[in-house]
Amino acid sequence: MSLNKNITFIFSKPINNRFPIFSWLIRLFENTKYSHVSMHFYSESLDRTIIYEAAGAETRFIGRNMWEKHCQPLFKFKIEITNDQYVKLMQHCIDTSGMKYGLKLAFGMVLAKVFSLKKNPFSDLNKKVCSTAIGELLVDLDYKIDKNLELLTPEDIFNILYSKASI
Repeated sequence: MSLNKNITFIFSKPINNRFPIFSWLIRLFENTKYSHVSMHFYSESLDRTIIYEAAGAETRFIGRNMWEKHCQPLFKFKIEITNDQYVKLMQHCIDTSGMKYGLKLAFGMVLAKVFSLKKNPFSDLNKKVCSTAIGELLVDLDYKIDKNLELLTPEDIFNILYSKASI
C-alpha cells in the first residue's frame, strides 16, 4: 500500500442541464470556461473514484459515474499528498458533508467583487459553495490563501492551484 495518495481538483461546467443559468452567470462574471470545482479521490477499499463537492442543495460525496452524467471536466490539477493529509481531508469532507448550499453566499461574493468588499455581506459559516468548500481543503493542505474564504471563486482556486503546479 502506498504511503502517498493522489487527489485531483477538477474544474467543470454542466452538460445535461437544459437551462444552466447559474453556471452561465458564473462563467460570464468570472470570464472562465468553468463554473464549478470539485475534489476527486480514489478509494482503494471501495474500488471507486469519489467526488466531494458543494453542488445542488448541499456539500456531498458522489460517485464518478453519476458525476460524469452532469459535469464536463475542463481542467485538472493532480496533487500527491501524504496519508496523514489524506486522513485530515477525508475527516473534513465527512464533517462538512450535508451542509446546505449557500446561494446567498454566492450572491454576496458578487456584491463583494463589484463593491470591493473585504468580507462577504451574506457570510454564513454553515453554508458552502464549491469554491469555499475546496478553499477549506486547500487550507488543510497548508496552501496560503490571502483572501477571505467566503469570497473565493472557482477562478481564485484555479489560480492558487496553477501557481503551485509543476509545468
